[in-house]
Amino acid sequence: MNSVAGFCMKCLQRSIHTSSPVSALKGKTANQVLIQAAEKRRQKKLKQLERMYQKLQPRIVMDQEINFDLLEPHRNRQPPNLSRDEQNRRALLLKEWTRFKHQQAGAETHALNAMLNMQGQALKELREYSEELYQQAISPDETILPFNVHPMVKTPPIPGFDHQDGEVQDVTIAKRNQPTDFQVKVLAIKAKLADGRRKSRLIKIAQLQNKKK
Repeated sequence: MNSVAGFCMKCLQRSIHTSSPVSALKGKTANQVLIQAAEKRRQKKLKQLERMYQKLQPRIVMDQEINFDLLEPHRNRQPPNLSRDEQNRRALLLKEWTRFKHQQAGAETHALNAMLNMQGQALKELREYSEELYQQAISPDETILPFNVHPMVKTPPIPGFDHQDGEVQDVTIAKRNQPTDFQVKVLAIKAKLADGRRKSRLIKIAQLQNKKK
């Protein structure tokens, strides 16, 4: 971590410019002088940016435009020749960064597991208190991510399709009400059985009447 801190301090030292302290001035006068100096530096920076902007040539870049000149082999940028010390410094910096990200991932995983454990304990206690509240708590909230689907109601014409004009009669309900072949056979068997029972009853009644005579 010392190498990372040193690298950050060097970057800050390069990007921060300091001026000599105003030791002779005091109070409001010193503050006004500092404010005026900062304003002058800002105006100077703006003028430099305006000059740089004027030197730029306007060019319209179209979407998905490919500059084939940049794909030529001789325009490939060669990697810089790094010294041994720079290679070691970058290797140490990469190791420090890898270690930091590993620790960060472990901390996030530990925090997530802790939250899940607390959630499970809270749901358990809520279920003991009220089953209705528990079911409401575990039910998904559909308002968080609204999902609206607009299906396609029109399709392009099918090539070569022979469309027949005229009226269409829906016979689905009529066919649904008609009995199937199996149902017709079952009804015929039931009718035969009922006829046989009726004949047997008539025979029994006739026999009883003969006995009484």
